[in-house]
Amino acid sequence: MKISRKLKLLLPLLVVILVVVGCTQPGKTTAPQEKTKLQVVTTFFPMYDFTKNVTKEHADVTMLVKAGVEPHDYEPSAKDIAKIADADVFIYNSEYMETWVPSVLKNIDSKKTTVIDASKNIPLLAGSDEHSEEDSEHHHDTDEHEEEPHFHLHGLKDHYHTGDTIELEGHAPDNLTFDHYQWFKKEATETEFTEIKNETKASLTLKVSEELANTEIRAKLIDASGKVVAETDSNKIILTDHHDAEEGSDTNEHDHEGHSHAFDPHIWLDPVIAQQQVQTIKDGLVKADDVNKNSYEKNAASYIEKLKKLDKDFENELKDAKNRTFVTQHTAFAYLANRYNLEQVAISGLSPDLEPSPAKLAELSDFVKENNISVIYFENSASPKIAKTLASGTGAVLEVLSPIEGVSQSDQDKGIDYIKVMEANLKALKKTIK
Repeated sequence: MKISRKLKLLLPLLVVILVVVGCTQPGKTTAPQEKTKLQVVTTFFPMYDFTKNVTKEHADVTMLVKAGVEPHDYEPSAKDIAKIADADVFIYNSEYMETWVPSVLKNIDSKKTTVIDASKNIPLLAGSDEHSEEDSEHHHDTDEHEEEPHFHLHGLKDHYHTGDTIELEGHAPDNLTFDHYQWFKKEATETEFTEIKNETKASLTLKVSEELANTEIRAKLIDASGKVVAETDSNKIILTDHHDAEEGSDTNEHDHEGHSHAFDPHIWLDPVIAQQQVQTIKDGLVKADDVNKNSYEKNAASYIEKLKKLDKDFENELKDAKNRTFVTQHTAFAYLANRYNLEQVAISGLSPDLEPSPAKLAELSDFVKENNISVIYFENSASPKIAKTLASGTGAVLEVLSPIEGVSQSDQDKGIDYIKVMEANLKALKKTIK
């Protein structure tokens, strides 16, 4: 999603507002103020909940995207941008979820406001919005690949610099029998994938060079007869040697906008990655407020233990299931599926508002019938119209599977939080994964 014209017009206005607010009136002195709590602004619910569990009573934590507002579509108002600029700490999930963040950060004083990117050092999976229809048509035209199951790659980062090392690892489903892996690449100037010679193990290591920019990588599982039994999606290597991303060069802005859906941002739905995000948030809070370092570290450690238990619950409850496929409203659960060796089949792409074509919907309907799928999962924060259409045409029932992008204030007041919603998600998944 490109930064809207409205947001671009708001940014210069913000600069004026900040100058006016920051100036004291002539002839008046300001009395010394008692030190207030750390002021922390978060973007949407998972970031808010993770942060609250680390800060406890030591910070005032607020959230920009309220329940009922789709985070994928949210754009900050001038008031919201001013809140970020006035905060001690600003926390967001990633620029691939909050695509407006890079432009806003150009007007934020990094010496005053500590900015925490909770996706730091977390490899991201490739996104799907930009290619979903193209890929669907491709599979219709190439029968030899239509029935092949897919598996996932781990280790892909959102971008690389010249000289970096790429370390990819294939995670083959346990229920597949195969002889070896085979890695393939398609350079930017080529139209077909070619074998990477002698690369037949689960892992692949590459050295990044300019020639590798925009090269696509994929892996296949090959049986003893030479037949392909499974393959990964194509994964593009994005090369950028602009090290000063935080300074917001024009080139970098273009990169952010042009690749807003290049990577799947729904990392918080993996309880193990959630632990990494909490750790990153804690580290940033300590940097901003080292006086309360011990409390932040103690609180983070306590919360991470709860997330570890959540991870074990998912692992233990799902590990012996024979059916490992579930159909959901939009592609929000790839990280969860990756973690617990499940297969997500999505009605739409990374954005819940992206509707499938009639051909894609018919293909999904056939898939549900042929595989005896009894449950279609939808989310309570978006319109279930397409999910209802698919369910009514196949005899499946609807069940909520929440991406936790928003939790109403009334539910929060009842104690509903990230862990409780994830526990409800596990209970819902067990109706299919069994």
